[in-house]
Amino acid sequence: MKTVSFSGCFLQMFIMNTFLPMESSTFLVMAYDRYVAICHPLRYSSIITEQFVINVAIFIVFRSLLATLPTPVLAARLNYCASNVVENCISAYISVAKLSCGDIHLYKLYQFVSVGAF
Repeated sequence: MKTVSFSGCFLQMFIMNTFLPMESSTFLVMAYDRYVAICHPLRYSSIITEQFVINVAIFIVFRSLLATLPTPVLAARLNYCASNVVENCISAYISVAKLSCGDIHLYKLYQFVSVGAF
């Protein structure tokens, strides 16, 4: 069994939860690009402009950071006194939160709302 330090686990969670929203946003933009190319081929160059691409890039980074930044702060504030073994190979926030001996209902609600919103 391989071990990961507490800070290493939080770093893994931060990186994973930063790039997953970024990836899904990129897929969303790619789908929109293909939609415009197929359904509006003559207007493609007027819809997908350089300014549009810049705005989309800013949206992707902003959405990714907005989805990621509050979660490690909440997880770091929990009191950990239970076992330090996470059940899976990826340090997911909810798996780490389950190790806490405190009340995590608010934390679960935040996760549910943030995932639904993004």
